[in-house]
Amino acid sequence: MKRNRIFSLSLILAASVLGNALIHAGDASGKWAWTIETPDGNSIKSMMTSKQEGTMLTGYLTRPGSDDQLKLQKGKVEENEISFTVVPNFNGGDITVEYSGKLKGDKIDGVLRVVEFDAELEWHALRQEEDVDPSGDWDWTLETPNGNRLEASLELSVKKGKLIGELIADNWAMELEEAKISGNKISFKTTNANNDQKYSSEGKIKGNTIFGKVSFTNDSGEATELEWTAKRR
Repeated sequence: MKRNRIFSLSLILAASVLGNALIHAGDASGKWAWTIETPDGNSIKSMMTSKQEGTMLTGYLTRPGSDDQLKLQKGKVEENEISFTVVPNFNGGDITVEYSGKLKGDKIDGVLRVVEFDAELEWHALRQEEDVDPSGDWDWTLETPNGNRLEASLELSVKKGKLIGELIADNWAMELEEAKISGNKISFKTTNANNDQKYSSEGKIKGNTIFGKVSFTNDSGEATELEWTAKRR
């Protein structure tokens, strides 16, 4: 009986240690917004998409406005320490950049080293929410201050990474302008063709509902903001 108690206690302690290890071990999978601080005070922006399997890290880096992808090489995550190498082209030749950092929840702080120049720079990354696909038809509703209720159909689709769509009611239609999606957030502008009134909208997708706000200048020249919702059909 005593041996069984000791064995049970050992299992509990082992489970506790394993549980703590799992809690403290970081997961670097996801989409990260990247910033590199340069000596002249400027910053370089990029994005990292990564996947962690065990201690192995794979993925790629991209820069805004570019389709080029830098593959992560020798990617590794041990506890909260992350490291990998990329080999970008610089002035017609390849250079080796070694990254190392510490993962803390949704944030990474680290140092990169350009091997050929023996130079080091700091870098920081924040985990981004995964992109939500808003494609489909949504029932859009807006309550006005005078108690009126505007209803329309919000048609959304994503083509080649770009958000496009249209807001359609019984007696009017407005094409979405400068439409963007980032994570679960969308934004777009619309123009009333009858009076050239400009509207700026933004919203957050939660499940099958979008909670949004639209801002514009009213007829009296005052800045106005109203709330709207859209429910997926």
